[in-house]
Order: sequence, then structure tokens, then C-alpha cells
Amino acid sequence: AAAYTGLARQFHTDIVATCGNVALGVVCGVLEATWTAHVDLLARGAGALGAYTDLAARRESVREHERIYGAIEKGDAAAAERLARAHTGDSRRDGWRIDLSQPVDSALLFGS
Repeated sequence: AAAYTGLARQFHTDIVATCGNVALGVVCGVLEATWTAHVDLLARGAGALGAYTDLAARRESVREHERIYGAIEKGDAAAAERLARAHTGDSRRDGWRIDLSQPVDSALLFGS
């Protein structure tokens, strides 16, 4: 589970870093970092890995990343967007059990 969290975050960071627009990459990078801190806090809860311990949910997330990457690799922007929206919009993924409707707190970036 620990390896998954790092690789999953890296996937999102790499997508942002290779968007081809430096300014957009910087802005999205900040948003991604803030979002990551928020999701990690919610997912981990009281446990060390919290929601991330669900192997089936991690595997499904990896499959979603692979489908997104495949669409990007093929140059299918419409499919990549659709897949990415479905991936990031699934806040109540069966295995995660994370309520992402809570406001994002940017102070999480600083360990506050």
C-alpha cells in the first residue's frame, strides 16, 4: 500500500508536468499538491494507510491510470479527458470510503 500511494501521486504529478504549458503546469502542480495532502489526510484517518489498504481499490485505480495513459499515448484527448474525469470524480470509490465533499485546507501542505 505504501508503494501504491507514492506511485499514484507520481502518476498525477507526471501528467501535470508534461501538459506542455509551463504556467498551467505550475498552477496545476500547486493544486495537485494541495489535493494530495487533502486526500491523504482523509484517506489515512487514524490508520497508517487508512483507505489505501484496500487492495482491490488500489488495483482498480492502477487500471484507471493505465487507461488514461493509453488514451494519452494514442493522442485521444476526448477519451483521456473522459477517463480522467471519471477517475478523479469517483470520490466514494467502494474501497476508498473517502468523503471528498469536505473543503480543501491548503494549510495541510505545511503540516498544520
